[in-house]
Formats: sequence, structure tokens, C-alpha cells
Amino acid sequence: MDLKAAGVIVDGEGAENQVKRVKMDKYQLVPRKRDIRDFRKKSRNAHYLKSHLRNAGIRLMLNELCSTVVFECPPDEEFIRKWQLACQGDIAHFIVVPNMTVEKQLDKFLDELFEKCAVIKMEHFSRLVLHLN
Repeated sequence: MDLKAAGVIVDGEGAENQVKRVKMDKYQLVPRKRDIRDFRKKSRNAHYLKSHLRNAGIRLMLNELCSTVVFECPPDEEFIRKWQLACQGDIAHFIVVPNMTVEKQLDKFLDELFEKCAVIKMEHFSRLVLHLN
């Protein structure tokens, strides 16, 4: 058994090294707290996005332990590139990251997506009307 690795004072190791070890342990907790805070923020934002997409009638899926919202792929290539959506077939992945805010990114994304969907639905409706006449 390695006593030094277990945190036991070994011959020649004084209190000074023990203090350094305690300080190191304290600083190792800081990233964990930040990770927890980031996870909560990403989760909150992913649920915000999920609820607004669902209210708009867009089919989607969100894994509760993940910050990726999976939904129907918008047909506009420019929109997909602008928002860096990961698309595969008719499925798009929107990855929520910690620095995203509801006001700046998420609401803007939703507004643009709904605008694109409205234009597409209107074009589709116009084609149907022309076809029926």
C-alpha cells in the first residue's frame, strides 16, 4: 500500500507539504462547482427550447441528462449553417452550451426558425391553392 498516495505523512514529509495538499484539494473543487453550475444552466436552457418548440407544434426529443435538443430538420440550408445545426436526414441537433442566453441566442433562434417555418408553410399553402385552381 502506498502511504504517500493515501495521504499519510511519510518520513521526511512535513506539515508544509500537507498544507499544499489541502490547498490542491480545495482548488480541485472549483471546477466541479463550475461544471454543476454549467450543467444546470444548459439543462434549463434546453428545457426552455424544448417547451417553445413543442408549443409551436414541432416534433422533438430531449434526453433529460443531455443538453442536445433533437427536432425536425428545417429545410433552409442557410439557416442550418448559420446556427451550426448537426443534421442527419430529416433530424437536426441543437446543442445548448453554457454561454448561451435565452435573450440573445435562444429567442433569436426560435424567432428565425418560426419565421422560416411560416414562410415554408405559406409557400406550401400557395402551391396547394394553385394546384386546386
